[in-house]
Amino acid sequence: MAAVVFGDGKGAIQTITSANLNPNRSTPDMDSALSLVQRRFEGAVVHHRAGRLSEAATLYRQILQEEALHADALGMLGILAHQQGNDAVALEYLGKAVALRPDWMEAHYNLGNVCKALQREDQAVASYRKVFALGSDVPDACFFAGNGLKELGYLEEAVTCYRRAVQVKPDFTDALDTLGLTLLELDRVREAVDTLERLLTIAPHHGEALANLGVAYQELRRFDEAIDHYVRALRVKPETPEILSNMGLAFQELGRLDEAEQCFQKGLRIKPDDPTGLN
Repeated sequence: MAAVVFGDGKGAIQTITSANLNPNRSTPDMDSALSLVQRRFEGAVVHHRAGRLSEAATLYRQILQEEALHADALGMLGILAHQQGNDAVALEYLGKAVALRPDWMEAHYNLGNVCKALQREDQAVASYRKVFALGSDVPDACFFAGNGLKELGYLEEAVTCYRRAVQVKPDFTDALDTLGLTLLELDRVREAVDTLERLLTIAPHHGEALANLGVAYQELRRFDEAIDHYVRALRVKPETPEILSNMGLAFQELGRLDEAEQCFQKGLRIKPDDPTGLN
């Protein structure tokens, strides 16, 4: 999994900040050592971004030999370990990083992902909540915190995060779409419709929003409107079996059985094991 950098540009794959170092350094030798640490960190980040994880890890570890409490290197080693599937190691490094830099949103988010992978749900939830608390004015932070909470089943809290994301950034289409989908999961269908219709005023050809709005109208038994949105969604995302299956069900409800059968058959050609079409 790639490291996450939120919209304010702090933290994860960024150049080193002096906040992690001793501010009282002043001698030429110390300044030279600081410069070397900076160059090593920047080099490690270049390797990390390019996917050269072994080279990046070597440089991060060299930094820690010079600066054992270098929060950025600890955090990035944690992210790297998570990318390599070494979540126990990642937990150790990221835990140290957030202890040293409690305001580092990206580290908290990646720590949440590691805890989720290790099935430490309480710690994961706490990390995602921390991201939201720290980044309530950063749309990406709100969005990613919401995603983490949603994946763990905390849908109401996820809605709060998504609403804040679109309050700060009204044209945040991904947040609007995921908010609409989460509201559907909570059976708050009319709110979902309002949210998805708002999204379509910003991005009228947003395929996921069109499909999700079709589902919402279907839940409200407004089948003609559901079909209209499925047709529009298929223009953007052609041959999507889930959309075809839902449209077939809407046609069934209207008694238009031939059209329903056409949808199911086309869906089965794309996805032969689709249970809706098989039934």
